[in-house]
Amino acid sequence: MVKDKDTVIDEFNSLVNMTPNELRDWLKDTQSQSSGWKNESSSSGETIGHERHVPPPHT
Repeated sequence: MVKDKDTVIDEFNSLVNMTPNELRDWLKDTQSQSSGWKNESSSSGETIGHERHVPPPHT
């Protein structure tokens, strides 16, 4: 079942604990490349989520 937009936004906001700038800076740090799950089929060595990073829009 698909959740309504307000529920998704509320859940996201309760789980995300970094501002867009903090997240961008952390993703540039080598620490972010070693945390999380490793994609066994990828030769990049990066963790799942890191290699598919899309930067947040600048405001």
